[in-house]
Amino acid sequence: MPREGDKLLAICIVYVDDVLLSCREDYKKEEFYDLFKLGSEKELTLTEPLEFKGKEISLIEQDGKFNLKVTQKRFIKNTEPGKTRPEVGAWVSLANKGKDTNPADLAQLYQTLDYIRENPDAGLLFQDVAVNKATTIIGYADSSWANAAKCASQQGSIVMMTTPHCTQVPTKANVIDWRSNRSARICRSTLAAEAIACDDCVDRAYFVNEDLTEILTGVPPHKDSEKWKLQQLQVTDCRSLFDAVSAENPRTTEKRTYVDIRSIQEFIGVETIFWTPTHLMFADGLTKATEALREAFAKWLQRPYVQLKETSMKESITGDNYQHLKIT
Repeated sequence: MPREGDKLLAICIVYVDDVLLSCREDYKKEEFYDLFKLGSEKELTLTEPLEFKGKEISLIEQDGKFNLKVTQKRFIKNTEPGKTRPEVGAWVSLANKGKDTNPADLAQLYQTLDYIRENPDAGLLFQDVAVNKATTIIGYADSSWANAAKCASQQGSIVMMTTPHCTQVPTKANVIDWRSNRSARICRSTLAAEAIACDDCVDRAYFVNEDLTEILTGVPPHKDSEKWKLQQLQVTDCRSLFDAVSAENPRTTEKRTYVDIRSIQEFIGVETIFWTPTHLMFADGLTKATEALREAFAKWLQRPYVQLKETSMKESITGDNYQHLKIT
C-alpha cells in the first residue's frame, strides 16, 4: 500500500492469478508494473465493467457522483449468488434442517432460486462514502427467537461504514459484511438470543475496524502502541439488551447471557449503543423468511443508509416515503 505521507495512494488485491488495483490519479503505475507481470489488462469505466472473483463490478454515475455496483449475473445462472445477495440469506439458512428437511423446505429453496433469477441485476451498491479517519463503523444485530430448526434462534448481522453524522441525521452507508445463521445453543429468552447475535456482530464489526484502521494508518494492529481505532457503533431493536449494555452492572438471572453482555461491553458502551424501532432494524431481513421483509430488505440494499433517529415522517424501508428520505 504505497503512501504519500499519511495519505494512501493505491491498494492492490491479489487473488491467485488475478490482480485488482485501485489508485489515485496521481499514482505512478510503473511501481505496480514492476511488481507484477501482467497478461491481459482492463480498466473500469462507465461503459466497461470489470469482472473479479466471479463478480461484475460496474461504475455508475448518479446525480454527479460515482458509485460502484457489485453483482453476480453470470453466476446466478449456476445458482451461486451468495456473495452479493444478502436478502436471501435467511431463506437459505432456515430451509436447511439437515435430515429433518422436508418437501416444504425444498419448495422454499426453489422459490428463492426463482426470485434470484428473476432479479439478476440486484447486488451490492457501494456509494461515495469517504474512507478516512472520520469514517464510522456501525453494526446492526437482530435475532428471531426459536424460529429455526430444533428451537434454535435465527440471527442476523450487518456491518457497514458510514460518516460520523449518522448519530444525528440519516446518512448513506456501504455494506461491508453480513451474516445470517442460527444460534449454536437454545436460548431461554429473547434477551439471550439478541445478546448472542449482538456479541457476534460486535466481533465482526471490530474485525472490519481493525482492517480499515491498518489500511488508513499503515500500522498493523499488533504493532500500534496508541491502539487507535475508528469510531464503532452498535444498533439493536431490543430495549432490554440496550438497557443491559448501557448499565454499569447488567442485571440478568442467566449467567451465559451475562457473559455475552459483558463481552459486548468490552467494545461498546452507553455512548456507542443505539436502540431503533423494528422498522429501522435493517438486519431484520436476515432473521426471517417472509416475502414482504425480503422485498423491503432488497429495496434498502439498492441504497443502503443508516438512520438512528426517527423523524416526523417516520420513514421505513417499506414505506412510501423511502425515496423522499433526505440522506447525507
